[in-house]
Amino acid sequence: VPYHIGELANELLPLAEAVIVKGNQNAVTDGAVATMNARTAVHSAFLNVKINLGSIKDGAFVADLNQKMAAIEEAIDAKEQSLLQKVNL
Repeated sequence: VPYHIGELANELLPLAEAVIVKGNQNAVTDGAVATMNARTAVHSAFLNVKINLGSIKDGAFVADLNQKMAAIEEAIDAKEQSLLQKVNL
């Protein structure tokens, strides 16, 4: 379940981007906060996954999940930075 939550939180970034880029100028900070919250939600959910992976004996499963999480985390970190740079106050 935490992995799925992380995936879902990752899907929020396009919505936040729409607010930042196309939304009302008074809502740009709402888009920025949504971006930061989505990134934090992904990392938080994946921390829960990582702690539980320590008890799983299937090495291939653990490696696969760690690789998927690392890719999502790297992408969302970069996207967060990109979106926050578009916030002009």
